[in-house]
Amino acid sequence: MDVPGRKAYYLNELVGSKWPNATKEAVLEWAEEGFFRLQVKAQFRLMDGEWFEGYAIIQPSDVRHFIKHDELGIGEFLNEKGEKIVPVSQDGVSVHVSLIRPIFSTDEKNKYAPATINVSYSELVVLTDEVESFEKKNNDLLGITTASPQKPMAKNTQKLCTPKEERTDIHIIGGLVELLLESTQEVLDEKPPYRSKAKLIKVLLERNEGLFGMTKRTLEDRFAAAVKAINEVD
Repeated sequence: MDVPGRKAYYLNELVGSKWPNATKEAVLEWAEEGFFRLQVKAQFRLMDGEWFEGYAIIQPSDVRHFIKHDELGIGEFLNEKGEKIVPVSQDGVSVHVSLIRPIFSTDEKNKYAPATINVSYSELVVLTDEVESFEKKNNDLLGITTASPQKPMAKNTQKLCTPKEERTDIHIIGGLVELLLESTQEVLDEKPPYRSKAKLIKVLLERNEGLFGMTKRTLEDRFAAAVKAINEVD
């Protein structure tokens, strides 16, 4: 249910309710791709003795694990600025988000050790502004049919590529991947710059951290499909 002025939606509200055509797996994949951020409301101590209180962002590398697990131990989050924040406890014992409270005095701050926080799928939320932004831009993913089909396309609406254009892009990607991985000694008199797709993906992720759609899983899938398409043509 939409409540005026609400800060966030629980993921359980979005899946099958607000977004009736969306599955749990699809929504988690969208979060991993960067369409929106999964967060959890928490309060925990940081290594410098300060307290974090608010919405802690789940890193994309952790998001995928919620597909198979209803609860996940997380030892590192992101704040609103995208900075990594590490919760600590006095004895390193895993604790649940809802049980974390300011129980340590300042003279004990040097005793803290990194802590694993257990986060349940039912506690995951998406901020309201990110939900609304996603809905405006991704009717196709949500299976929403818009009214007035004759309405002119808005300037900021992305044009969907045709199957022919998508196949062209796949072939280009496949050709580039093979060029970077295979021996090019006969053509360029040089050794290949990368020995494996894993190394190539690692470098791409390092150089394009935070870029929309640039995730390990996406690159692995796209590279595999592209190389397969190139080989089929050959």
